[in-house]
Amino acid sequence: MRMLSLTAVSALSLIASGALAGEFVLESTVTTATVYPRGALVTRVVPFALEDGAHKITIADLPTEFSFESLRVTVEGARLGATSFRNDFVPSQPDRDTTEITAARDKIKSIEDQIQSTLDASARVRLIMDASQARIAFLKQLGASDDMASASADTLRALVQMVGEETLAAREAAFQAQLEAREIDTQLTDLREDLAKAQQDLNALVPEAQDRSALTLAVTAQGASTGTVTLEYYDDNAMWRPAYDLHLTRGDDPSLRIDRIAYVAQNTGENWDDVQLVLSTVTPSDRTEPSPVPQRPVRIGKPQPVPMKRVQADSMSGRPNPVPEAPVMIEMAESAAANFDGPAVTYVYDTPISMASGADAGRIMLGDLTAKVDIYAHAVPVYDATAFMMAEFTNTSGERILPADQGFLYIDEALIGVSYINEIAAGETTALSFGPIQGVQINRTVTGRNEGDRGIISRSNEQTEGTLIEVKNLTSEDWDIRLFDAVPYSEQEDLEVEWQANPRPTSVDDDNRRGVLRWDFTVEAGNSQTIETSTQLKWPDGQVLQQPRVFR
Repeated sequence: MRMLSLTAVSALSLIASGALAGEFVLESTVTTATVYPRGALVTRVVPFALEDGAHKITIADLPTEFSFESLRVTVEGARLGATSFRNDFVPSQPDRDTTEITAARDKIKSIEDQIQSTLDASARVRLIMDASQARIAFLKQLGASDDMASASADTLRALVQMVGEETLAAREAAFQAQLEAREIDTQLTDLREDLAKAQQDLNALVPEAQDRSALTLAVTAQGASTGTVTLEYYDDNAMWRPAYDLHLTRGDDPSLRIDRIAYVAQNTGENWDDVQLVLSTVTPSDRTEPSPVPQRPVRIGKPQPVPMKRVQADSMSGRPNPVPEAPVMIEMAESAAANFDGPAVTYVYDTPISMASGADAGRIMLGDLTAKVDIYAHAVPVYDATAFMMAEFTNTSGERILPADQGFLYIDEALIGVSYINEIAAGETTALSFGPIQGVQINRTVTGRNEGDRGIISRSNEQTEGTLIEVKNLTSEDWDIRLFDAVPYSEQEDLEVEWQANPRPTSVDDDNRRGVLRWDFTVEAGNSQTIETSTQLKWPDGQVLQQPRVFR
């Protein structure tokens, strides 16, 4: 985007005099864009040079779709007065096409002119061919004329020679015209291919939207001065999102390298040229206030008697029977909101970037993080027939790892899958899954129950169950296993639950999850490990046990 130079502005400002010294239409330049997960704070700068007095500066190259309410104007070098904004009847402005776009359009015009000249040449060649064919047809008719029967031998001899020479010349002219026509057709084919490529190159340059809005500022200069107008506003038509390449390196000293990537796009209607790019984790469009504390009033009242006849009448009519009024408890539903610990993170990209509106998607590297990892096999026999490779690490980077829809997983530089990445707070210890370990097989078998319907709903007052879990390591390396299973637990005094396990679990109620058992052990290559559990449930006669069936 071209900017009106200070020299040009100074020349204009020489006209200014009196109470209203001058009215100028100036151009602005986008210098900085702070892009959020949704939206961007755009900064524009307009240089000016003014004589003493009051002036009106119109900036007529603003985009049409941005939040005017968010617009903030700062003037250095003059005193700012009233401002006005319009997006219709905007003053005319100079051509905003870049030199690249102008050159591309000039190239298209040149190729189109060449095509037209070649078509004209082709038409001339066709005329020569048609004239040659007409000469040949005339000579044929001349030789077959009835007047030739009475002509002398010398006359006939001369006529035959003339017809032969002229026919040969006509055919040679027609042949030469055909050769030229073929060459012209080849040139046209090449020119049309060049035109298509030039048009494609022009489309790739993405001309900016022609519709613009204008901002008019009243400013007063105390003596001749130069300065700048800085505009900041929020535009919803931009975004960025994080992505990661996660490289797990195994061996004696395993490690994890997280390559952080940002994908940036904008559709503001104007191209960004050499803009300072800042990425922020703030989302201005999200809520900024906490939820209010809900009040929970309760009340009680005497049950209202229900006449027996009314109840019977309602039963006969098929309508629901009225019920006595019960105590009322009013509760307000809680709103779910994402909470982040610590302040927002911003990333400043050192190199100015250029990005076309609605076309370019920028891929920017944000650096990498490295961490030592503990690699183990995670097993959940209730659902999975194989263990999964996990890499546990602590985020010691001092900043959070943002959630991302795409995390490309690599093991020893080989891509093995794509996964959603949850947010990882600074200082948090977490484990990332790097896919199944096909050679670590798990089997969980229910060895016996004392009721015939496999315990979905038991109608006796006792239930016992045994399980056998077997872990087979069919790989060529030893694996540290973390195996998780669950036993029933009761929240009722009358329902008694007892369980036993061999070997004993490493952790009971693991991670504050009641009934969840965890075993930590190592299975050497080619070996296996078994775990046995048994449970016993007792409850009073006349009660019914209900439990979900979750086992394979």
